[in-house]
Amino acid sequence: MMRMNKKGFTLVELVVAIAALALCSGILLTMFITSDDLASDASLYDDSVIWSSNIAEVFRESTDLDIFIKNAHLSNRYLDNDTSQYKWTLYLDDNWYEKDNIEKASIEVDLEIILDSEYLSGELYKIKINIYELRDNEKTAILELIGKKYYQGGVS
Repeated sequence: MMRMNKKGFTLVELVVAIAALALCSGILLTMFITSDDLASDASLYDDSVIWSSNIAEVFRESTDLDIFIKNAHLSNRYLDNDTSQYKWTLYLDDNWYEKDNIEKASIEVDLEIILDSEYLSGELYKIKINIYELRDNEKTAILELIGKKYYQGGVS
């Protein structure tokens, strides 16, 4: 009579266990990749909020528009220097350092200040900040911030 050895696993049991492990690993790997992409997007959004909040805070604390332009280090980057509208386009890398052109950038910031209303005692300006991610020759909107500021006595 043939003796059966019960000390090990059969080949079928090993194949089934390896297949189940591979299936679970594939699902987990997909989840990790997705979570990494979500974390990257969340980090970019968080950095956008911080950057735009800093600019908005400088805008809010400035006593006139010229001081804001100086304090925000924007004086040498005018696209349009009309007295009723100021526009800047900034190109930034992944670490939020300014770059000279769009080829080196991964983030574009459009900053616009528009004269909203004029009064005898001063002027009301609107600030608009749009932040875009630049990837694969596409521009994806990340954040838009709009605020207003009244400068008493007008722009100096």
